[in-house]
Amino acid sequence: MEAASFNEANKLLSRPPDLTADQCEPLSVLGTVTSDGVPVIISCWKPTRAELQEIERTGRVWLMVYGIGMPPVALCGVKPF
Repeated sequence: MEAASFNEANKLLSRPPDLTADQCEPLSVLGTVTSDGVPVIISCWKPTRAELQEIERTGRVWLMVYGIGMPPVALCGVKPF
């Protein structure tokens, strides 16, 4: 998947200092607060044609979080705002 810019983005996250520009690109995000006061960061991703075909074939999307824990996350098929 490739990160996609979007009109609502209000921040640009830079890559971690231990990664090269080839390993990680800056990420456009929206930093906001939900209606019940929970802070969230929203990014937008665009699957490649091959990924879309695989999603259609399997009906599955995989989420990989780097690190040793699983923070609360959400995947959405529609705009979350």
